[in-house]
Amino acid sequence: MTRRNRGTSVDVMNEEPWECKICSTVYKDPNAKLLECQRCKDHFCIKCLNKSKPEYDLLSKTDSMWFCVPCRKTVEEHIVTDLKIEARCKEIMANYEQRIQFLELAVDTKCDETRVREIVEESIIKNSCDKDMIREIAKDEATKTGDAVHKKMEEAENKGTGPQKKATVTTVIEEMNERKAREKNLIIFGITENQSEVKQERIDHDTEKINELFYDAKINLEEGNIMKTKRLGKYDSKKDSRPLLVNLKSIDSKLTLFKNMHYIRGMPKYEKVNVSNDLTQSEREQEKVLWAEAKKLQEQCISGEYQYKVRGPPWARKVIRIKKSSEKKFKGCK
Repeated sequence: MTRRNRGTSVDVMNEEPWECKICSTVYKDPNAKLLECQRCKDHFCIKCLNKSKPEYDLLSKTDSMWFCVPCRKTVEEHIVTDLKIEARCKEIMANYEQRIQFLELAVDTKCDETRVREIVEESIIKNSCDKDMIREIAKDEATKTGDAVHKKMEEAENKGTGPQKKATVTTVIEEMNERKAREKNLIIFGITENQSEVKQERIDHDTEKINELFYDAKINLEEGNIMKTKRLGKYDSKKDSRPLLVNLKSIDSKLTLFKNMHYIRGMPKYEKVNVSNDLTQSEREQEKVLWAEAKKLQEQCISGEYQYKVRGPPWARKVIRIKKSSEKKFKGCK
C-alpha cells in the first residue's frame, strides 16, 4: 500500500488489501480507489462515497484532509474548542502573572519569591493547560480561584508578621490545590439509598442510579467513568437518602451534566434530586454568607414577585433576583 498524501487517499496493493467500512468489500486491485479518514483511519471506496475519479484525484494530489461523516462533526467541534482552549490558556497565564505579584507582596522579604513563582507556574502547567484535561468548567476553575482567595491575599498585604504572611501564602496554595482535587467531583442529593447490609450491593445500587441520571440527561457515560461513590454522613435508618459523592474520571461528563440538567428537571422521579459541585470549606463558608444575604433580601421584598437565589459556578457565586414564574428553570442544579 502507498499513500499519495498525508493519509487522505490510498492506492491498494495486492500484498496489503483494504476493506471498505461501508460495503465491507475487500480491495486487492492496485487500481482500486479508497479514501482514508484522517481521524478514525477507516477506509471507504469512492463508490460508497458517491465520489468521482476526478474528485479522488484532486484529494490525492493535494494536502487536503478528508474525514468520514461521523468524524467530521466531531472534528469541527474540536477545532472551535481547541481555539477557545488556546485563548483561555493565554488568559490563565496572564491572570496568574498578576496573582504572583500579589503573592510576592504578601510574603516577607526573606521568603523565597522565586520558589513561590515556580510553585504557582508548575500548578498552572500541570493542571490547567493540558488540552486533554480541560474544557469550559475546568478552564474557568483554573482561571479564577474565588473572592475568598483574593481577600486572603489583600489581608496579607496590609497586616501580619513575616511568619503570618508566609502562612497565608501556604493557605492560598493549599486552597488552590484542594479545589483542583475536587473539580471532577459531584454531590447528588435525593437519590434513595439501598438498605442492603452488603456494601457492594449498596455501591452497585448507587452506581446504577448515577448512570440512570446521566442517561436521562442525554449523556452516555463510558465504562469506568465513575471512579468512586461515597455516601456522606453517618448512616441513619430514619433517613433514606444521604448525599452521594461521585468522583468522575473525566471532567467533561460533569460539564455536560450541568449543561443538560434541563432534560431531567421536569421528570417526577427527579423532583427531589439536586446536583452540586463538591465545595471546599472556604467555598462552603462563602456559600452560607451568600444564602444569608439572599434570605435578608427576600425578607425585604415587599411585592413578593421575586425570589432571591444563589447561583453560578463555585468561583463566581452570587445572589440573583428571579421572577417566581421562572424559578423552576433553576431547580435541580445548584
